[in-house]
Amino acid sequence: MKSPPLAAIRAFEAVGRTGSVNLAATELGVTSGAITQHVHTLEKYVGHRLVERSGRGVDLTVWGKLYLPRLTVGFTEIRKALDDLERGNDSNHLIISTYPSLATKWLGSHRHDHGGSPGTQFR
Repeated sequence: MKSPPLAAIRAFEAVGRTGSVNLAATELGVTSGAITQHVHTLEKYVGHRLVERSGRGVDLTVWGKLYLPRLTVGFTEIRKALDDLERGNDSNHLIISTYPSLATKWLGSHRHDHGGSPGTQFR
């Protein structure tokens, strides 16, 4: 089965989380009409209505309530992965892969040269 468009998933997740088409549009930097169109695309894809308009906001249907938490977890994990990568860029770790004999002889004897530097870790 082919995956639904990511833009449609993002739009629905933002609408469901914020409870508003306008807030979702502002968050994603698109028009509210684009958000509505994306949600309709996703509803066609999954074969169920996911949201219903209620006054000035939206309510999730039973299907929307079932789908939203898993999408939110997925997007949270993506954000965490990006945070991990950004922290890796700020790291002061140096990873050296070598033969065990070189590691024990040469690196072992030079370890004291850098062991006093703040934040230096040897593994």
